[in-house]
Amino acid sequence: MARRLSTTHLETYKPGGKLSTLFECIYKDPELSFEIRKNDEVMVYYNKKKILTISKGLRIEPLSAYYYKPGSGPTVDISDSKNWKRQITIDKYLKEAKLIAYKKDMKREFQLQQNISLGNRDCEGRFLVVDMEWQFSQENIAKEDRIIKTRIDLIVVDLTPNSKGENDIYLTEVKLGTAALEGDSGLQGYVNSSHGIVSFKPACEALKDDVTSIITQKHELGILYGKLPSLRLSDKPKMLFILGHRGKRERNELEEAISKLKIPTELDEPKVLFLDTLIKL
Repeated sequence: MARRLSTTHLETYKPGGKLSTLFECIYKDPELSFEIRKNDEVMVYYNKKKILTISKGLRIEPLSAYYYKPGSGPTVDISDSKNWKRQITIDKYLKEAKLIAYKKDMKREFQLQQNISLGNRDCEGRFLVVDMEWQFSQENIAKEDRIIKTRIDLIVVDLTPNSKGENDIYLTEVKLGTAALEGDSGLQGYVNSSHGIVSFKPACEALKDDVTSIITQKHELGILYGKLPSLRLSDKPKMLFILGHRGKRERNELEEAISKLKIPTELDEPKVLFLDTLIKL
């Protein structure tokens, strides 16, 4: 099942729709990501933390109690439909939910990921960030045939066709600094997880289907903007590392870590983009 909203659900976010005010509050906040999920569901993220879920039937689930102690959660009941059209109430909920999530755990890497997503929504640019936290659903796959369960930081589409005339889809891993380069969540772990997806035809097909539907619907809502190009998506995704560094030392260490990666022969060499996150005045 693709990540796609029903026509009825999609219409509620447009001007005059039941959730249009809620959507406008989310849309105008550069710290929030409105992501389309399967089963006619939307999840709203603040730096990788899910602070709002809108399910089929427009049922709203607020920030999970996992993030706070009893009695210290948001003071606004965002699930109450009477509040949906009161922008000041919605803004208050979002502000409180973000603060609670921030106190629970905040990493600069998440902020970098969010800013990359925000800065690549122009359909007339080079790269288009389509989705955050993408995961292949394996509920219809026999247990013995399932691949490693993993979440991809960003799904990125190259709007410039490759030598075959196709638009590459990138499974993108975002890192900031050198603190988390080892283990299952490190660079080699990401390569291994990507190998599982690229080598599994149902996963590739699901990704391509998701990319197609999400681009169409996010563009319809104005999350993605500019003239929507005609795309010929590649059948298999490629890998992309976006590596943020703070100075020459971190850049050198990241380059060394990349040089040591063991890339399976079935995979293309990963594309690597280095970002200097220092702000020079």
